[in-house]
Amino acid sequence: MDVVHRDGSITLHGTLLFTGSVNGGPEGTMVFTYEGIGNAVTGHETLRFVGRQGTGGLAGVHANLTAEGDVGAPSPGCDVSGAGTYTGHVIFAP
Repeated sequence: MDVVHRDGSITLHGTLLFTGSVNGGPEGTMVFTYEGIGNAVTGHETLRFVGRQGTGGLAGVHANLTAEGDVGAPSPGCDVSGAGTYTGHVIFAP
């Protein structure tokens, strides 16, 4: 659950389902949990993602990522837009 506090700070915590592929490989799904902090005034967020429980082409894949960036206004076909950077490790295991 994401919570916006009176001072504009945001506590981010939740789960999302990714559907797609990594580096053009076979498609599948993966469950990501995330936690982090943000600022409702500036739109800046820092998040940590952990991906597991892959299916199809993502079976056996584990991900540990950190993302930092700025959330922007919605764009056509997308509820949120933004720009930033991410770092981390993706492990392909049998």
